[in-house]
Amino acid sequence: MTDAAIQPGRGGGVWVEQQPFGSVWPGLGGRRGPRARVGAAGEGAYVEFDRPPGTMPVPQIGGNSALIPCQGPLVLEGLNPAFVIVKRWWLGWMLWRGNGS
Repeated sequence: MTDAAIQPGRGGGVWVEQQPFGSVWPGLGGRRGPRARVGAAGEGAYVEFDRPPGTMPVPQIGGNSALIPCQGPLVLEGLNPAFVIVKRWWLGWMLWRGNGS
């Protein structure tokens, strides 16, 4: 977020999910969240941005996946990025009960 860029992962670029998006909620039972559905590294936050030219659909990966080929960081300048953190209801419950930190 501070660099306004995404570091490419394995496979020659930045892997993304295009519209229509699946659920961003962490997988209940390990089936519906981004990690299980499209192989995301984690769950609970994401970045929305305009699709740059050269994005290649790769539906066989899962969901509505695509690859943005790049050799270095994908700079989000000019792509209207929005950084989103998914609220987790159970964290509020833990804090209310006094079990959270």
